Amino acid sequence: MNAKKIMGAVLVALLAAALFVGAGAATSVNGQTVFVYEVVTDSNIQGTWANGANTITFERVTGGWAIMGADIVEGTYKKGSDSIIVKYATAAITGKGTYGTSPVINYGVIDGTYYNVTGSSLTIKTSSADGIVVIGADGIPVPMSSPITTLTEGTYKLQAYFKISGGAVTFVETTPADYVYDNTVGSILLGKAAYTITVVDGADPTITAAVDSVVESSTVDVTLTGLPGVVYNISALGFSIPNQAAGADIANVGVVMPNTGKVVVTLKAGSTIGDKTILVAPFNAAGDEAELEIEILEGEITAETDAEAYYIGNDVTITGTSTAGDKVYFYIAGTNVPFQALDSNILNGTIDGSAYEKAVKNGKFKYEIDGDVFNKLDAGTYTVYVAADGLKTAVNQLDTYTTVALVLKQPFISVTDAPSVAVQGTKYKVTGTAEAASSIQYYVFGTNFFGNNSANVKEGSFKIEFTVNAADMDAGQYFMVVQHPMYDEKFNIWVDGTEIKLAETKNGAVDEANATVLFDVKDRQRANAAEALCQALDTENIDDMYVKLSFVVAAPQSVINPIPETVAQGEKLTVSGTTNVGAGKVVTVDLISTAFAAVPKSTVGSASFISLTTKTDENGNWEVTFDTSGLNVDEYTLTAAVEALGSSATAKVNVVEGAPVNPDQPDTPDVPDTPDTPDTPDAPETPGFGALAALAGLGAVAVLLLRRE
Repeated sequence: MNAKKIMGAVLVALLAAALFVGAGAATSVNGQTVFVYEVVTDSNIQGTWANGANTITFERVTGGWAIMGADIVEGTYKKGSDSIIVKYATAAITGKGTYGTSPVINYGVIDGTYYNVTGSSLTIKTSSADGIVVIGADGIPVPMSSPITTLTEGTYKLQAYFKISGGAVTFVETTPADYVYDNTVGSILLGKAAYTITVVDGADPTITAAVDSVVESSTVDVTLTGLPGVVYNISALGFSIPNQAAGADIANVGVVMPNTGKVVVTLKAGSTIGDKTILVAPFNAAGDEAELEIEILEGEITAETDAEAYYIGNDVTITGTSTAGDKVYFYIAGTNVPFQALDSNILNGTIDGSAYEKAVKNGKFKYEIDGDVFNKLDAGTYTVYVAADGLKTAVNQLDTYTTVALVLKQPFISVTDAPSVAVQGTKYKVTGTAEAASSIQYYVFGTNFFGNNSANVKEGSFKIEFTVNAADMDAGQYFMVVQHPMYDEKFNIWVDGTEIKLAETKNGAVDEANATVLFDVKDRQRANAAEALCQALDTENIDDMYVKLSFVVAAPQSVINPIPETVAQGEKLTVSGTTNVGAGKVVTVDLISTAFAAVPKSTVGSASFISLTTKTDENGNWEVTFDTSGLNVDEYTLTAAVEALGSSATAKVNVVEGAPVNPDQPDTPDVPDTPDTPDTPDAPETPGFGALAALAGLGAVAVLLLRRE
């Protein structure tokens, strides 16, 4: 081979070697699915793989490398140009127990109980695309899809074991400790808690409850578990099945266990306080009994009235709570009132059960009692017993109860406001209080006058209102009698035309058929008729009460208070007055010049006119103020007209010329500041010789002047 051929062969060999080396370095796991905890033997799996911000690193383990941890994010991871799919392995485990031959009863046992009795078997199956092959129970391998009949009594944990399908490399030898299982979707997910199976010998039941105590007369749910198809007997002192009588003891009440192996039984506690034992035992299969202890607690009752006291005849409402049963019963006792049911038959010696028995709903009760129930009782304080026990005749027979005071007061009637004067043409109003009544009746007596009517009572108050018609009610003295029906809310005295009649109440109604005519108002002096009515109401044969009052009917009047005879232009003129027509009436006060009259066209009038309005206060007084600065000098007439009056009050006033207004005086000029006094000059010193010479010269001049003169 020449040099060129040798060189070519060398290049081919080198290229082939390079290709071989490159082929040997390629990653064999590229594109594969790798499970967490799977042992990978290919060393190319080493290093860090990334899925966005998530990274994984394969750790060195026995036989290779593996991803470890329960917080791995599933997905596609890359390292360079290679990628792998990372997943957690999943497994589905199902299991059921079989009991009997005809018919065959199937029941689930995953996270449940397997009953190891004659003729029973347990089958556990698995399914997964990830290579599940066996399940271990506390480390005991269990072959799949074949019945198990050899498990002994105890608790077994089901865990999955994995391996690579078709290979000899172990996938996961044991389930990691931080894996738990999820049975909410019917399958097991690695990372969740393991399932358990409790194996019992025979048809042993269990009994549980969410609470360890229950209040008397209330219910509690107990859960029984056992072998499906088996009848279990329940026995318990102090408990009953709800459709049985309260407090009856349960004795061997049979319950057939459904295929689920679990049943909930509702029990009702009686009134026997203390710890109670509930037993459950298989009836038609071998097995031990189970027991549960529940304490029955004494129930409590609270009660209150909707008012501190009631007038006889008022309705009464009692409300409260009870944990001592689904019903409460009401009794009453007091002075000369023996213990008895609180119903419409008080003091009659009979009991109306439907009237004093009330249901407890959601722990609460309410008893609304018609006030008529108490009409036979005197005013005073009574004790009401609210008990969980019914049909009792003595206090010492009550077991669970509470008491509430019922204070009954005598109804009364009173007048709170009644004017002493009623003015003709206005409305007369009387207000008052009438407890325990829905209406009152009133009578009005005056000279040759009689009238009557009724008024409703709302929340214990009433108002009587009528117009004092001058055509019917002359000025003078009047009397009013206001009647209260009292306990029976029936008027035993009433007016029929002008006849005053009286009848007693019998069986809740006024016996009008046997009414007695007391007198005819038109046959008596009205004042005497009023007195006769009061005497009739005073009789003890009826329960009606009354209140009386008097008032004077007066003609409407209006007065202007004294005003000055003269007022100067520009001065304020205040005019006031009073009227007997009441408060809130409109008063119109006119100030009119006497020149306000018809004059010839050629004459210039000097009329002036001012009109003001106001309202009377609560005492009928009123006041206005006129501005006279725009009025002419003249005589004026004041007229005060009050609403609802047919006449007006008048007065005279003269407006005179006002005093001249003084012009403004000029301001006093400011006094100039006094100048400062100059300083006193210093006294001259004793003159010297030069000064003496000067003085001598001045003297010479003076001499010359004298001489010249």
